[in-house]
Amino acid sequence: MIQLQIVGGLRAGDLFVPKQLPLRIGRGPTDDLRLEDDGVWAGHACIELTPDGFFHLKAREEAWVCVDGARMRDTRIKGGDVLDLGAAKMIFQLASAPQRGLALREWFLWINLLVLAVSEMILMFWLG
Repeated sequence: MIQLQIVGGLRAGDLFVPKQLPLRIGRGPTDDLRLEDDGVWAGHACIELTPDGFFHLKAREEAWVCVDGARMRDTRIKGGDVLDLGAAKMIFQLASAPQRGLALREWFLWINLLVLAVSEMILMFWLG
């Protein structure tokens, strides 16, 4: 998944991790990430995952988004890009993937190794 590290504006210092995509950003009540900064419109921009696996940023027709300092309305974005929406500034990042618990697999492996070692010892005494 993705995360947005907000580095400028009223919510500077916040880390926003969306639960799902597409992610709607703006000041409207239906926007997923609500920003009350100057120059931010309701439904200002949307980030979505394309079928070919890229992240796509699209701003509404009246709005602009600066991606790494260049004004854009419709562009592909990648990890580390700096997004400016009005007075708000954020860094687009890939979120850390949670690691699955491996305790059950580790126990299973250690038990199998113990069974193997005991079996070899029994075989050595039997062949003796």
